[in-house]
Amino acid sequence: APVPRALPRPLALRNVTVVTKSTRLDRVGAAVLDVGDTLAARLRDAHTRHSAAVDELERVLKKEGIAVNTVSVQYVGPEVLRDADLIVCAGGDGTFFSTAAHVHGATPVLGVNTDPDRSTGALTALPFGADDADALSRAVDRLRRGSYELTPRRRLCVSIRPVGADEYVVPRLALND
Repeated sequence: APVPRALPRPLALRNVTVVTKSTRLDRVGAAVLDVGDTLAARLRDAHTRHSAAVDELERVLKKEGIAVNTVSVQYVGPEVLRDADLIVCAGGDGTFFSTAAHVHGATPVLGVNTDPDRSTGALTALPFGADDADALSRAVDRLRRGSYELTPRRRLCVSIRPVGADEYVVPRLALND
């Protein structure tokens, strides 16, 4: 059955949680990278682009009078997202998938591709680099006016019922593109 379409509504946007991807450089650590290595240079460049885009996202949102809570995707959970009027996933599809697993209720999620030159970001609605402040300001204005399109997504709740034992409901929801 198709997912029922929800009508967009103006968003107050007092509190926004920005969930950032964990870059490969974050995961391997700068100390292990060889300064002259081509792969190392590419990882540093991607990390720098992502960090600059996140800094600009935060700057623009704060300039718009919005309280911003930024958290790495590896630390996201329902308690971190609870008070958000909007959740911004800054990264790509992986960040979007990981974050969506923890969203409960009707809080909208905006996917922002922080490296649109290198990543498709099929689930992201906004390609965004460090030079795209105007695009984000326009998006914030549209969200506040209710002038945006929602793409409802079905998520799965998984439960396990072992023979002779109580049912266990997995606390995360699954999303697939």
